[in-house]
Amino acid sequence: MFDAIAKIRRNCRDSQGELAKGGYTLEHVVSTDVAEPSKFVNNRRADANFMQTQAYLGDFIEGTKIKNLERAFYVGFMPVGLYSNMYKTIEEISDGASCVHISLLKMNMITYR
Repeated sequence: MFDAIAKIRRNCRDSQGELAKGGYTLEHVVSTDVAEPSKFVNNRRADANFMQTQAYLGDFIEGTKIKNLERAFYVGFMPVGLYSNMYKTIEEISDGASCVHISLLKMNMITYR
C-alpha cells in the first residue's frame, strides 16, 4: 500500500509544473476516514476531492444532509493493488482462494457547489 501512496505522490509532484502554468497547485492528502475528504470540501479546507463513486456521493449527501457537494466530472484513473498479510507473491495464491474485489469504475471529482 505504501508503494502505491508513494507512486501517487510522485505523480502529483510530476504534475505540479503543468498545473502551475494554469495557476493551480495540487496537494496529495492521505486520509484514513472515508468521509473526511468530502467534509474538507464542504468546509472549504479543500477545493475538490477524488475518491468516491456517484453512489457513495449520493449516500454521503443523504446521510449527512450536506447538500453543497456535486460531481464535477468523472475521472478514469484509480490505483489498484493486491494486499495480503498471508501471501508475499501472486504465485503463492492457490486456485480457488478467496479474495475481496472492490470495483471503483467511475470515480468522481467532487467540488463545492
